[in-house]
Formats: sequence, structure tokens, C-alpha cells
Amino acid sequence: LVSLMDVRVFDVIEHLKVQVEDHYGPDDELPDSVDDFLDFLKRRYVTALIGFKEFDKAEAILRKMVEDDSSDDFAIRKLAELVTLRGKETPTDDNQQQH
Repeated sequence: LVSLMDVRVFDVIEHLKVQVEDHYGPDDELPDSVDDFLDFLKRRYVTALIGFKEFDKAEAILRKMVEDDSSDDFAIRKLAELVTLRGKETPTDDNQQQH
């Protein structure tokens, strides 16, 4: 769904996260495989946010991910991608009038 830019991706990711939370208690230590799955979902969520041009939301999550050793490489690459994408954004009418 992320690759197809299908807006339902946000609901699907949220549903999967809730299922994991319902299965494991808040104080339970998650198995590595489940932890990896949640990291995967977070990466896909950020990728979807960027695809839908929700740059501020994506950046906020990525800045937190930089501190996580398991996702720091991904986060740094995506933050660099955001800089590039923001540079390519079409100027608003206000910006065009100033020039």
C-alpha cells in the first residue's frame, strides 16, 4: 500500500500496531522479531508520510529514530531525502510575488 500511495496504509499500520499492543502487555518485553516488525512498520509509516508530503510529521518521527541504533541509518537517509524534497517543493504564490 505504501508503494501504491494508498491512503489506507495509515489505517493498516495503526491496526497492526494495536494488534501487537493488545497481544503483549505494556510491561512485557517484546520478542526481537516483534520489535523488528514494529520498527519495520515505523519505517513504512514514515515513508508513507513522505509520499503524501507530510514532511513535518515525518521529520518529527525521524528525529526520534536517529537516536535509535536499529533505525538510525534509515532515519539519516530519510532526513536527507526530506531536505532534497523540500528544496523541490513548488513555491507558493506569496514566495513568487516576493521575487
